[in-house]
Amino acid sequence: MARPKAFDPDQVLDKAMEMFWSRGYKNTSMQDLVDCMCINRGSLYDTFGDKHALYLKALNRYMEKNSIRMLAADDDGHPAREVIRGLLYHLAEEKNCDSDQRGCFITNTICELCSCDSDVAQTMQQGLARMQGALEEILEGGRRSGEFAADLDCHAAAGFFLNTIHGMQVMRKVQPDPAILKSIADQAVGILR
Repeated sequence: MARPKAFDPDQVLDKAMEMFWSRGYKNTSMQDLVDCMCINRGSLYDTFGDKHALYLKALNRYMEKNSIRMLAADDDGHPAREVIRGLLYHLAEEKNCDSDQRGCFITNTICELCSCDSDVAQTMQQGLARMQGALEEILEGGRRSGEFAADLDCHAAAGFFLNTIHGMQVMRKVQPDPAILKSIADQAVGILR
């Protein structure tokens, strides 16, 4: 009979996510993961599989948290335009909270692994589709309420904003001035009529 786990799998997965986010997949060793997760190697493999499987789980967790954050921003009853602007402004200001300059785990993964790892590419496609779906729900709410034109293609607009988000993530690594990033956000939100 197997012993019960002496750790919370979600908590240790969050620790692995933070490590991968800070160092990337290739620069993170199994020993780094064992050390940061504070579990033994056997428990790591038994619970999460190998490094690659753990990375995919950590990536999915990060993307799910971002989708939930997007949908939660819409629950406040604010106009959809302001919800979208708020999400983009949050990105513009987030750099100030990112003292390690990690950037975005999703954007970093796209740059590091998507061209050479089909499992990661597939995971990214699924996660980005969820995120686009969350944005689309926000935009559809605005269209239904009359805030946006009835002919707004919410799916295409959600794709545009998802790309804006990732473009801003890249831009803030080289141009971290929140005022410049907010002006980009304002231009993007300006397409909504």
